[in-house]
Amino acid sequence: MPLPRIHNAANNSVAIPAVNLMTGFIVFLRLDPKTDIIHHKTELEALRSQFLPRVHDRIPCHEGIREADRLSARFVQITDAIVAAIEEHARREHPAECCGLLSGSNGLITDIHQLRNDADKPETRYFATPEELFAAMRRIRESGQALLGVYHSHPRTAAYPSASDVEMAFYPEAFYFIISLEPSVELRAFKIEDSAIDEVHFSMVRE
Repeated sequence: MPLPRIHNAANNSVAIPAVNLMTGFIVFLRLDPKTDIIHHKTELEALRSQFLPRVHDRIPCHEGIREADRLSARFVQITDAIVAAIEEHARREHPAECCGLLSGSNGLITDIHQLRNDADKPETRYFATPEELFAAMRRIRESGQALLGVYHSHPRTAAYPSASDVEMAFYPEAFYFIISLEPSVELRAFKIEDSAIDEVHFSMVRE
């Protein structure tokens, strides 16, 4: 089931808990009670600036190159095995959207963490529960890796962020991978920040 909403009768505001994928911390995001649109652009960024460390303070350096530098340069690689796993997950969950996290190190995605889509309308939206996100983030931390990407599928539409995808893109540090199944299989990657969509031309590495 989706997370319960918290209603504040004093100001008629509604909030839902959400998990920051980079840290595993829970934050509360205010919803517009009339439109269900999350007002994250100010609230979430304020929380991030107050409580979250800088990306390069969390990720170890390698050969003098910070992981954050690779991320900010829009550079990412992904193994062919992970690309195949994303496609397999998308086909298995069809006609619903699939979703999950991608992790690795030194700008190379090597591991996939499949999550259950618990959205009310899984055919057009995706939502992962905090419990599953916490478990996935724990595995990533224990393996000494970093969260590099978030992925989901578009079963019947193009591999391009929808309005709801942009609305839910709370993690500008991550690469957003979208795989479409129709009219043909296509995997694309994007950076989404402040509602701006920037496509990333990733490279695939054979294992």
